[in-house]
Amino acid sequence: MRELLVASLRIRTEPWLRASSADWDACVKSDHLLDALVCALVARASAVGETDEVPPESMAAAAREGWIALPRSDSLSRLRRTDP
Repeated sequence: MRELLVASLRIRTEPWLRASSADWDACVKSDHLLDALVCALVARASAVGETDEVPPESMAAAAREGWIALPRSDSLSRLRRTDP
């Protein structure tokens, strides 16, 4: 299963994500490295405004407990850095 997920991420990010074959192989072999990659992609999505907003009814709980940002559907292609 991890192999399929990594292959999909690789195909969808190859135009802009700089990673070697060894990096991708490491993500297949280690759930920790794959988790780190996914976390980095979610952090990037949050930084560029590609995550869903906290629903108004959850604002108090989010302020108290934190909030896990979820990337918007099909946002992966929009995470590319645009400045040189």
